[in-house]
Amino acid sequence: MATPLGADTLTTVSREFVLPDFIDQIYLSSPMLFRLMRSGRVNVGGGLQIEQPILTSRLPTGGAYSGYDVLDVAPADTIKTAAWDWKQYYANVTIDGLTEARVNTPAAIADYVATYFDQARMDLTANLSLDLWANIPGATSPGAGFTANVKGLDGFKYAISDGSISGAGVYGGIDRGVTANAFWKANFDSSTTTLTLAALNTFFGACVKGGNAPTSIWSNRFNWNLYWSKIAAFNPTYNAPVQDTVRDEQMAQLGFTNLYFNNTPWIVDDYANGTNSSLSAGPTYFVNEEFVKLIVNEKRNFDMGDFRVPTNQDAMTSLIRFMGNLVVNNPRTQGVMTALAS
Repeated sequence: MATPLGADTLTTVSREFVLPDFIDQIYLSSPMLFRLMRSGRVNVGGGLQIEQPILTSRLPTGGAYSGYDVLDVAPADTIKTAAWDWKQYYANVTIDGLTEARVNTPAAIADYVATYFDQARMDLTANLSLDLWANIPGATSPGAGFTANVKGLDGFKYAISDGSISGAGVYGGIDRGVTANAFWKANFDSSTTTLTLAALNTFFGACVKGGNAPTSIWSNRFNWNLYWSKIAAFNPTYNAPVQDTVRDEQMAQLGFTNLYFNNTPWIVDDYANGTNSSLSAGPTYFVNEEFVKLIVNEKRNFDMGDFRVPTNQDAMTSLIRFMGNLVVNNPRTQGVMTALAS
């Protein structure tokens, strides 16, 4: 006769055999999450809120001097503090009592619950990926290609903006509408509708600040196909073997389609369109990942709670929990072209 394993055993088995792969698969399921993890830009922290010091301008003092010149060492207010709220996500794994009673060894239960965890992982990844790109929590009237989930991540559509989009005026607690805060505006092009190599190059250059240039370009497959067609037209000999030398090979091996522009990988992520769709045009982002972080709370880094038994059901439920937010602490080195469609 089968012996029920119970909630405690199910929790132990899941944490030992299933959860480690679950966390890895979350980061491997999203090209942006993988890039941030690979470059060490997934940071674990805590506190009441997420805070980052921001350099707003150069020091007005310093420079050349001679001999006994009196040097100006007066303090200057060149640093602001930006702040972001913690955002929480969850996925549940629920197993009914009949199923749990039928599986009576740790190895068997680990194999069985892995399917439930796979579903939870896909749902959690989809929710995180959509808000990572498209969410503007303060938007009052969401338009095509973005969401207004007050409880969701502060997405790239919010961070990489000049403040003209509804709800994107104040980012990290700093008002982009104030003249003195012009440093907090991203490069924004809403007028260029035709993708040309010259237009891309001009906008890429606008995102370069000193030695800081975009490290990746992102769009859905529709816009990526526009870029591919321009390359093919420019170089008729372009073919599959050639592209092996003009793409990020590690990203390609993981199934993330990409090509290079200005020695920068252009990566496909359909969530960048705000709909997970490749059927219509969407924004094309120029991202400098040096100034992008995914801050994760140390107590909710895809943490798995204990399986619990409800008082009125023969079932057991556990929650996979995430708490964090996306932080872009130098928007002026980022950019987005919103109108490319042909």
